[in-house]
Amino acid sequence: MHPIVVWSVAVVIVGNFVVNILEKEYDPNPRMLKYEPLWDGFDTAFNAIFLVELLWNLYGFGFGKRFWYSGWNVFDFVITAVGVVLLSGVSGPISQLKLLRAFRVFRLFKRIKSLNKIVVSLLGSVPGVANAFVILFIFFCIYSILAVELFRDFGINGTYQVDDLGIGEWQPERHILDSHTPRGYTHGIEYWGLYSRSMLTLFQIMTGDSWAEGVARPMTFGLYQKSTFTVSFFMVSFFILTNMVLANVVVAVLLDQFVAPPPAGLKDSEVTDLIVFIKETVKEEI
Repeated sequence: MHPIVVWSVAVVIVGNFVVNILEKEYDPNPRMLKYEPLWDGFDTAFNAIFLVELLWNLYGFGFGKRFWYSGWNVFDFVITAVGVVLLSGVSGPISQLKLLRAFRVFRLFKRIKSLNKIVVSLLGSVPGVANAFVILFIFFCIYSILAVELFRDFGINGTYQVDDLGIGEWQPERHILDSHTPRGYTHGIEYWGLYSRSMLTLFQIMTGDSWAEGVARPMTFGLYQKSTFTVSFFMVSFFILTNMVLANVVVAVLLDQFVAPPPAGLKDSEVTDLIVFIKETVKEEI
């Protein structure tokens, strides 16, 4: 396909994406659209352009099986077909297919070679990255199980106790604090009450959110007497293993696969598709 045509289609795809963004910013309520004719006009125009481009592409492949050997072509066909169906004004569950319009921008990955190379490299790194993710997930599971066992009952009665440290002649002073969260649950039940909640809490801790202090500090002083070491060791070891070690392992594997040279003979996906097509044709003739 001529570069001018490729970049023209890319501009249309970007334009469609920008229109979707503007629609959700200035007219987000689908039941009370203020500029419905405008959005419908844009949608009809973009669908017509994409349909013409799809038919042109089909014609270029001779309307044969070779068109379907490319995953990008199948993706184009599905997205365009959904757009055409929605133009008929369907209602009910089928109308939810309009959510797929947001994925039209993915068609850029086929048209622009630099983007296509990145996507192909990412897909090629999936096996190695998947193994690293499995290890990371296993550690998440282990720590989540431990967290439910250790922290679920924290503040279960609605309060927890903390002691001021005695300094010099001053004696420790005990305080009773409320353990309820703004949502009405106790601290332990909301953050660690279920395995799934524990997983979410640990994931947010791994991301380094500042709110993690609100999760860990109360237990550091109020889980039980002298609980500082237990809670601190749990939180620090989890953060080091996941955020500083395993997450970086995932990135290292991804980069290693990303910069690795492609297998010999697989320089272009379209060439690969053509080879597959030729093999199928030869088998049929035999």
